[in-house]
Amino acid sequence: MGFVFFSAGEVSGDLSTSEVIKILSHKGIKCVGIGGRNMERAGMINITNTDETLTSSVGFSESIKYILPKLRLLRFVVSYLKKNVPDVVVLVDNQGFNLQLAKECKKLGIKTFYYFPPMVSVWGEGAKYKVAKYCDKIFCTFKRDYEIYKGVSDNAFYVGHPLVDRIRNNYSSKENYLKDFKKDTKKVLLLPGSRHQEINKLLSVFLDSVNWLLRDGRGDKLEFYLVAAHPSFMDKVKNEMAKRGLEGVIKVYLNNMDYALYDVADVVVASSGTTTLEMAIMGKPTIVTYIVSQLTYLVGRMLVKSRFISLPNILVGEEVFPELLQGAVNPENIANHVMKFLYDPQATDNVKDKLRELNLEGGAAIKVATEIERTVEN
Repeated sequence: MGFVFFSAGEVSGDLSTSEVIKILSHKGIKCVGIGGRNMERAGMINITNTDETLTSSVGFSESIKYILPKLRLLRFVVSYLKKNVPDVVVLVDNQGFNLQLAKECKKLGIKTFYYFPPMVSVWGEGAKYKVAKYCDKIFCTFKRDYEIYKGVSDNAFYVGHPLVDRIRNNYSSKENYLKDFKKDTKKVLLLPGSRHQEINKLLSVFLDSVNWLLRDGRGDKLEFYLVAAHPSFMDKVKNEMAKRGLEGVIKVYLNNMDYALYDVADVVVASSGTTTLEMAIMGKPTIVTYIVSQLTYLVGRMLVKSRFISLPNILVGEEVFPELLQGAVNPENIANHVMKFLYDPQATDNVKDKLRELNLEGGAAIKVATEIERTVEN
């Protein structure tokens, strides 16, 4: 029986890795590592028994409080790998932690693969040399990154993006959810993020934008719903809604990985991140929001090669989804963009036309799992 160690630390990475683990587990390959609950449910033995996705963060100053815990985790993982040498270590996203782990694995002589390597097409190409030096195989989910990585490694592969298959394979029936709503209303979906940091910064603004929209003359024709990414967010969501008298006004769902729920929406208000790419694949007009510390924002602007921050806009090369950054994230701006999408058919049609240019390919999970299986068998 083969033995594979996985390292993931983001919600999106947890989901993407779980799809690979599920395939390998069914083939009798032992999967161990660190990550989230989806990886555990797919068959991974979690050596820390903690959900690492709950400590993920965006930004430089925002990550400071996690430095010492992450260093302790790194030491713990390296110690484990010295005593329990796997056939291969598979790193997934989370470059701040995983690049350090890749370096340690190289010292130990352990084969290392990187799935969702740093997006060098967006953040600059500096990381490509470290990834090529420390990793035996690089599985790229975007063609632009693949073109860059293959310039420094003969072991870079373009595998497609797992969201394509995930959305297709996790869709029950839109009608199941439409029963919760009135027939003649327009539906607005709120997605305030998958990190505590995002919830803390964006939730209150999203809820205030609902009240702003309700004061509009057409507010009675709108219905609102929010999908919480994690059970730990539910209490805060309900408390913030109660403060604003929005109980019964906003329907709240816990993310159940059924994309039919998202398909109910006519327009989406979302935090920047993987969610925006999910909505793009589904053709949903989306307002992208992003709030970080001023230091993080300024440093990010210096490092990021693109003038956009959301993946759909970066991939298409123009502002398909409106982006509200920092102080521009306020109830009035959100409400104005929501109303434009809802009542300007041309604006909606333009978005849907541009999103067809994404042209993402599927098959990522099976391709990555196949490469891992080959390595284990050899």
